[in-house]
Amino acid sequence: MTAFAGTGWQLRLTTRLERWQILLWTAGIAALLAAITDSMASLYPTAADREQYAAINDASPALRAINGPGHALDTPGGIVVFEVGGYLLVAVALMAVLGVTRLTRSEEEHGRAELALSTATGTLASLAAAVLTMVATSALIGATCAAVMMLLGLPADGAWAYGASVAAIGVFFVGVTALAAQVCGTAGETLGLSGLVIAASYGIRAAGDVGDGELSAWSPFGWVQYAAPFADTQRSWPLGIAAGAGLLLVTGAMAVRLRRDLGSALLTRGPGRPTAGPSLVGLLTATARVAAPAVAGWALGGLFVGAVFGFAGDEVTKVFAATPEIALLLGTGQAEATEGYLRLVVLLIALLATGYAVSALQRVRTTERNGLGDLTLAASVSRTRWLLSGVLPSLLGSAVVLAAGTTALGGTFAGVTDDPGWVERVLSSGMWHLPAVWLVASIAVALLGALPRFFVAAWALLAACVVIDMLGPALQLADGVSDVSPFAHVPQLPDVDPGTGVWVMGVASLVLLIVGDLGMRRRDLG
Repeated sequence: MTAFAGTGWQLRLTTRLERWQILLWTAGIAALLAAITDSMASLYPTAADREQYAAINDASPALRAINGPGHALDTPGGIVVFEVGGYLLVAVALMAVLGVTRLTRSEEEHGRAELALSTATGTLASLAAAVLTMVATSALIGATCAAVMMLLGLPADGAWAYGASVAAIGVFFVGVTALAAQVCGTAGETLGLSGLVIAASYGIRAAGDVGDGELSAWSPFGWVQYAAPFADTQRSWPLGIAAGAGLLLVTGAMAVRLRRDLGSALLTRGPGRPTAGPSLVGLLTATARVAAPAVAGWALGGLFVGAVFGFAGDEVTKVFAATPEIALLLGTGQAEATEGYLRLVVLLIALLATGYAVSALQRVRTTERNGLGDLTLAASVSRTRWLLSGVLPSLLGSAVVLAAGTTALGGTFAGVTDDPGWVERVLSSGMWHLPAVWLVASIAVALLGALPRFFVAAWALLAACVVIDMLGPALQLADGVSDVSPFAHVPQLPDVDPGTGVWVMGVASLVLLIVGDLGMRRRDLG
């Protein structure tokens, strides 16, 4: 029997298990791309409008840091890729990380991989099936993006180039996560390490695009964006580098898998102490210990993003001083454009912290579905206490991620501008985003307790916040739609005083936590 024996039925199984996830990711990304493409066509209908857009955005390091390098910004396709292309690349990377983790390390961690191996199945069958499923999903999303662009009138060659970029970044992070699943011993650690690679890649790309571009050559996001869809000089070889690197990482993951025991990891832990210390006695402290690696990974990602954008702040302020038109894109005037730039980066870090909060609660749901919640509740542990052991790491961990990112942003920006006051102002602004972060987490808790089958709605809410807050101006959303996001009701730089919205969100969060607790106590597990 070969190491790949049984890959066929494993592939059919993983495709069936992931079918709804694949459909939701593909439909969501296609819908967002279609909305942006239609919006950009109405915003910049003439060649003169597009030339003015290109002149303004080419000169803005802030927009290059956030959106990526601009190629063919005087064309409809180039504008669409600049406005939303970078966000969709990150979304596909996250899709690959989450999918591969679910199908590899999570299955192994909860014993289902061992059950599969008890049949006539080779050692590499489950890993190969997971990789093939997520590579095919990346290709499907890429082809769908290309089809959407062509249906809305964009040139076919540029549409296929962008679709290939989407597929290539997906393949790369499939490889990253496949290898991380062999290195790390738990699904949480795998997600943390892979997420850190995403954050570092994004930050390196941002730093490179603000400067001379050389640093971007060390980032997979820089590789695929260098393909320059819709430009006169489109390049296919950077996509080959990204996809080839991903396949090389998959090969390494398979080599490690052949040499390790099921349930083990490349990074092994030594034997623990004979007895637990005071900090490990009890459910809450044990849960906090388990959550610590994930918190550290997300916090490092936030710190890296904050530091990169903080260092870019000096270049940003210089351009704002020379080009008032760019200042108007991020602030109410040239004098407040620096605050506008920092507001946008703080919001980005707050959304990152919200992602951690929801993912931590997702782990509670996964524990319940795998039957481990029953084992915990078989001891003298109430349902309220069990739920609290998952809620506290989510809320406190998100505060750590937010604090790390905004402190790095304020500290580096203060260093490049020689104004130490920015540290306190940026950190204060970041912490006032915490009620909005906790409100989204509290909605997730309410869903977890009362309507666990609809927990995916928490992820949908986070995605909606990203679209509304980061892409709202490009989509020309009405004020009423923008107000749906809780992040629209937090104090913004330069005003860091709390308003009534903060306290309303605090009360709403408390009510939702109570709803989640009552629902958990009144329903069956599973």
